Parts: sequence; C-alpha cells; structure tokens
Amino acid sequence: MPLREPERTLPGFTAATGLPSWIGLYDIYADELALTPAETSVSGVWQLIAAVKLLWPSLGAVLFIAAGWGILRYFHFIRPRSITAGVLAALALATALTVTVSTTLTSPQAAADRLRQAATRGTEPPPYFGVSPEWVCVVNTVPTSELTEKGGALRPGKAQISFGVADGQVVLWNPATSEPLRIAADQVRLTPPRNQTLGCGPYGSGQDTASPGAVSPPLRARPGA
Repeated sequence: MPLREPERTLPGFTAATGLPSWIGLYDIYADELALTPAETSVSGVWQLIAAVKLLWPSLGAVLFIAAGWGILRYFHFIRPRSITAGVLAALALATALTVTVSTTLTSPQAAADRLRQAATRGTEPPPYFGVSPEWVCVVNTVPTSELTEKGGALRPGKAQISFGVADGQVVLWNPATSEPLRIAADQVRLTPPRNQTLGCGPYGSGQDTASPGAVSPPLRARPGA
C-alpha cells in the first residue's frame, strides 16, 4: 500500500495558514531533518518567539552603535560630518549584523545535530521553539507485513523518537537512515517507554509499557495538521 506523500508548502510559509513563517528558522530545521512544514508546525506564539530570537540581537547591535555614536558626539569626540567616523560606524554596524544573523541562523542546524546525537546515544531529544520530539514505544496494531511505511521499517522492541502525527502519519526518527520514518497513524499506537535505553517489548509480546487491557494515550497531532 503506497504511503501518501506529505503535504509540502512554499519555503517560508506555514503549512496551516499559508502565511509567512516569520524568519524561516522552522524551514531550516525541517530541511536539516528532511521533515515537512506540517511536521514542524507550531503555534503563532512559538513563531513569534523564534522571530524575536532572530531580530533582537540585530536590534540590540543597532541600538548599541547608535547610543555609542550619540555619546561620542555629545562629548565632541566625533566632529560633525566626519567621513571617517561615519565609515567606521557603518563597518561596525555591518559586522555586528552579520555576526548576530549568522549565529542565529545556525541554531536550526545545531538543534538538528543534537537531535541526531540524542537518537544515537539514547538521551533526551532537545526541543526547538515548540517542536518537541519525544521518546515513544511504537506498537503496531496490524501485522508487520501490512504496515504502510516510508523511510525505513519499524524496529520492534526499540524506543524511537517521535515528532507526533501529521497528515495522518506518525513521524518517527530513523537513526539507521538519518531520515524520518513515516507510518500510517491508524496502524500503530504510541506508549511512553520506561526509558529510551531499555526499549519496548515486541508486537504481541505483552512487554510493551502499556499494561494488559490499558488504553493507550491518543496520538499527539501537530497543531493545524
């Protein structure tokens, strides 16, 4: 059974609303992990926080240089219409903006690298401005041969990092391929593991973290998915 391709949107736009996603940090994060915008969609509050992270260092640099310019002018350390002072101020401003923007734009790549390391080492996966991957046990509710998978195969008995549900698919991280593994959401259930290193019991073994007869928690869907 073919798995439906995830919905994709234009770069810089959110999947839920089609509006600009402020600064594209989520797009860079999604690209680093081969995820779609729907799989990393978050509320507008988190988008605003991400935008502030990008903008405040730049604004701070501008205000600092402007304040320094004013103080130097006030105490007559800079002559009016000084070309040299103007060039130096412009260079300082350009350097500050370049450094702050460059540092901020590397944060998605750094977060993606930390997630890959967490998947390999079995440590807690780091959140990224509202995107909260977590360790789960994935128990298939249909035979393994009938699973609708894309990006690899389910590893029974092992805890896996989940990004939740988007477009009707459970989105997991596959450390073997370093890419997402997508499985039809109606073919699996997710349970919290005892811890990510002990793993989970295989399908039908009764060793998964959910006790016999227990009701599994609902699959966590992405906002707007």
